[in-house]
Amino acid sequence: MKTPRSTLRRKFEAYQKSPHELLRHSLASLLIAKRLDPVFVSRQLGHSSPAITPEVYAHLFEQADHAAAAREALEASYAAMASARGV
Repeated sequence: MKTPRSTLRRKFEAYQKSPHELLRHSLASLLIAKRLDPVFVSRQLGHSSPAITPEVYAHLFEQADHAAAAREALEASYAAMASARGV
């Protein structure tokens, strides 16, 4: 389990990276958040193998999956409420 201190340290260290690395990570974050195909993301980042992308950005894929599941659950809940009210 990560402690708040280790999380802050990790975020601070991220800012020590070059602007190129930060832009690259931002691009990866945006593409993964849009739930684009990992092979496509890998090619956009210039990885030598598509297997590298899920290893490096596994946490982003997990966040995107969680967000999609939460969105689907909320939409289903809203649809159920709307149909119960006759909307």
